Amino acid sequence: MQAGTPLVAAIYSRVSDDTRGDQRSVEDQDEENLEACDSNGWKVPAGGRYSDNDISASRFSRKERPDWDRLLGDLAASRYHVLVIWETARGDRKLARWIEFLDLCRDLGILIHVTSHQHTYDVRKRRDYKTLAEEGLDSADDSELTSERLLRDKRKAAKRGLPHGRHLYGYKRIYEIGEDNRRRLVGVVPDEEVRTAVGRGGTVTEYTHAGVCAAVAGTSSFQGLLVCRRSGWPDGRRGRAFER
Repeated sequence: MQAGTPLVAAIYSRVSDDTRGDQRSVEDQDEENLEACDSNGWKVPAGGRYSDNDISASRFSRKERPDWDRLLGDLAASRYHVLVIWETARGDRKLARWIEFLDLCRDLGILIHVTSHQHTYDVRKRRDYKTLAEEGLDSADDSELTSERLLRDKRKAAKRGLPHGRHLYGYKRIYEIGEDNRRRLVGVVPDEEVRTAVGRGGTVTEYTHAGVCAAVAGTSSFQGLLVCRRSGWPDGRRGRAFER
């Protein structure tokens, strides 16, 4: 590479749970990462921005991260000199995969800029490699700790007869406000509005096939009903809802 030629950078952004469905956190990361590239004189080419929205990087996630996998392939093809991420946990929370990523960058001489650290790491240097390896260990441990807490809370809720899992479609939870102004669960009952809509066109069992579900979910009987969070009606979710 000739002296004075700007380094080519890729930026990667990720958020585990986009509860609003607006990718705001990903956009915020992108903005700060691009500012870091500008301030360092790095060029982000067309196609150099990668993001996985609403996807966890922990070992407990069941979702694939297509852009992270695509980025790793492009890094292996030596398309970039620098990778810019907002924090190390945006990368990979699986320790073995994080170490593989660091090894790839070390072998190819790819720099890693962590925007929240305001620092660019060169993992060919022992101290930089150790720092990011320890960050990966901390990220993996945070995932384990979060999982332990969630399981403990679910067990406690189950023992007390409180909700402790996904809210099943077709049912609603009834709460009352106590003297301390806090909500308390009274019971879980069928949601008659949903059941009436499901039953208008025929019996529940007629809707279990994914193709039929797709047609039924688009009919007027479902208009105005609250459906699956953010994503509408995935085929498998439709089937499970109607089977109930």
